[in-house]
Amino acid sequence: MSEYHRAYAIAHPRDRSQYMQSWEKQNRDVVVNNRARQENRRRNLPHTLTVSDWKKALAYFDNKCAYCRAPLTKAYREHFIPAASGGGYTKDNIVPACKTCNSKKHKRNPIDWLSSQVWGLVAYARVITYLETQ
Repeated sequence: MSEYHRAYAIAHPRDRSQYMQSWEKQNRDVVVNNRARQENRRRNLPHTLTVSDWKKALAYFDNKCAYCRAPLTKAYREHFIPAASGGGYTKDNIVPACKTCNSKKHKRNPIDWLSSQVWGLVAYARVITYLETQ
């Protein structure tokens, strides 16, 4: 996309939305296949986390990010083993995280990501201790 087109898309979001709608209509098979692939990936993963499990996780980490220990105004349910790598939505894989850590870790291997952080080894030990008790 050229610089002109990029600037136009930013300045005219409604036009971009209309463009995407027409593209999706013209490429229906691509859209359907992508959505089906995403749904299959989600369906094949275990999904057993309960509200009680989530509250226990928040209590264990004192309503702080499991990684950087920042107080959580909004807690994100972070997959320690990323869903893209087969990590399920289970009590032994979900930890509370702040938006920054959740975004930075994304779908990286937790050991690789944590080893690049100043507080990484301490956070890794804390998270592993919690997950092993689940």
